Amino acid sequence: MEENSAQRKADELRVRAAASRDEADRLEREAAHWAQGAEGERLTAAALEGLGRDAVVLHDRLLEPGISEVNLDHVVVSAAGVFLVDTKNWSGDVSVYDGNLWQHTQNAADRRHQPRHEELDKASRAAAAMERVLSGPVVPALALAASRQTGFHPERVRGVQVLPLPALVPWLRAQPAWLTPAQVEATAHRVDVAFPAAGTVVTVPAATSRRHSSSAIPSPHPSTRQGTQQPAARSRRSRQRTKRRKAQARPGATLLKLAFAAVVFVLVVTQLPRIAPLLTSLIATPHPAAPSSKPSGAGAPAGHSPYTAQSASTLTLLDGSPAPDGPPREATPSCPSDGQLQCGWGTLRR
Repeated sequence: MEENSAQRKADELRVRAAASRDEADRLEREAAHWAQGAEGERLTAAALEGLGRDAVVLHDRLLEPGISEVNLDHVVVSAAGVFLVDTKNWSGDVSVYDGNLWQHTQNAADRRHQPRHEELDKASRAAAAMERVLSGPVVPALALAASRQTGFHPERVRGVQVLPLPALVPWLRAQPAWLTPAQVEATAHRVDVAFPAAGTVVTVPAATSRRHSSSAIPSPHPSTRQGTQQPAARSRRSRQRTKRRKAQARPGATLLKLAFAAVVFVLVVTQLPRIAPLLTSLIATPHPAAPSSKPSGAGAPAGHSPYTAQSASTLTLLDGSPAPDGPPREATPSCPSDGQLQCGWGTLRR
C-alpha cells in the first residue's frame, strides 16, 4: 500500500519540528551568551562605582552613532585621561602565551584552547576610533569579570591592558593625573556628546558633525603618560606603513631610471662610429707653437745654431753681421738642401 498524503504531511511536519528545535537550541545558546556578557557588564559597572567622584563613568555607548551598532562597554574619564574598558565574562581559565591571550575551557569530551587576539584587536581599534574623534589619547583595557579569573596577573597584551575585575579600579587610580578638574568635566561632556548611549536615535549628519569640533583633549606631558603607550605604538605603525608605501613606489622609479639608462646606452652605441673619427682627428691634429724670440735650434748639430742671440731683441748672423728686423724667413722650395739656405739676407747654416 502506497504512502498516503496524510502520512507525507506528518513526516514533513516532523522534519520542520526537528529543524525548529535545532534553531531554538541555537537561539537559546546565543541568548545565554548575551546574558552572560550583560552580567559581566553589570559587574564591571558596579566595580567602577568605587571610583566615586574622582571620575566620570559612561556605560554602553555607541562608537559610531547613526552608522553602526558597535558599542563601548564603559568609558572612564578621570584626571589620568580617557579609558575604554571592555568587559569579558568568559568561562574557563585565561592565560597569556607567546604574546597572545588564550581561553581554556573544559567539557565532558575534551579541553579546548581558543586564542582571543581578535577581542584585543577590536578594543584597540575602538580606542583608535575614539582618538580620531576626541583628538586625544584613549587607553584600552579589558576587564575579566568571571570569578575564576580573579587570579589572573595584570598584563599588557597587544597594546591592551588585561586585568581581572578586582584589579580594575586600583589600576585606574594608580595612573598619573594630568587633567585639571575643569578639563575632566569638559572632556566627559565631549565624550557624552560624541558617543551617545545605546538606543539613542541619532541622524547621520549629527553623527558626522562631531568630527569637526574644534575642542580636543589636552595631550599629557611625556613623563606622565604612563599607560598611554598605545598611541605611540600606533604612530610607529603609521610610519612603518608610510615606509612600506614608499618601498612599493620605488620599483616604478627604478624601472624609469633603467629605461633612461638604456636609451642613453643605445644612443652612445649607435652614434659612436660617427663620433670616433671626429675625436681621433681632434686628438691627432698638432697645435701650432707660439712664436719665440729664442729659437731652440732643435735638430741642428751642437755648436751650429742657425743664429745666436745677443739680446732679447738683437740677432746676428754667423759672419757677425746683424740680422734684419723680424724673425728669419723660412726656406722656400727654391732653396738648396745641401745644408745652406739662401734666404735673401744672408747665408744661414743648418
